[in-house]
This record gives sequence, C-alpha cells and structure tokens, in this order.
Amino acid sequence: YHSKLMEAYKNGTLKLAKGFYGGKLTPKNASHEHIIPHSKGGRDRLSNYVLATKQLNQARDTMPFRNFVKVEPLLEYLDAILNSDCVEFDTLQYVKDIIKTMLRALREGK
Repeated sequence: YHSKLMEAYKNGTLKLAKGFYGGKLTPKNASHEHIIPHSKGGRDRLSNYVLATKQLNQARDTMPFRNFVKVEPLLEYLDAILNSDCVEFDTLQYVKDIIKTMLRALREGK
C-alpha cells in the first residue's frame, strides 16, 4: 500500500528514528501499521496509519491496541512527527487524527 506517510518517510522529509511501537526504523523495515486492524473494522486511511517496524507490526498482529502499545515510544513518534519538515501532509492534523483513532481503539477494545 502507498500512502503520503510512507512517501514522506522514504523521501526523507519525515525523519523518524523509531517506529510507533519503538524499534529502530529504517526504509527497509518500515511498514504501515493500522491502529485499528482491518479485521476489527479499521480502514486504509492516513488517520489509521502509523509507521512501525515490520517485526513489531507482525508481533502485534490483531492484538488489541491497549495490550501492545507503550507510552514512551508512542510519544517519541508523535513528537518526531510534529517536529518534522514534512510537506506531503499536515502533520498537526495527522497527529490529531491518529489520537482520535487511538482513543476509539482504546474505548472499543480494538
């Protein structure tokens, strides 16, 4: 799948040292992670996407968000997004949108 998020990361305008769940992120191991998985009604939208290492993405599989996410890597990810020079999309709006998606995932146990 192609998205503005991955495009910005691979173009270097979105600089992320670590993925959403932690772990060193590289162009070779970066993958789209759905905050709410397809199997639980998640959609292919920027507001449901974060970048994670392939290994941690696969480790989560369809585990509920609350059972896998750790606060410190999540905050580092959001901070890096907000402090990036990304031009492919509005980073502040993206962070607001994924926070809404995370809250939904937590409320609904997804």
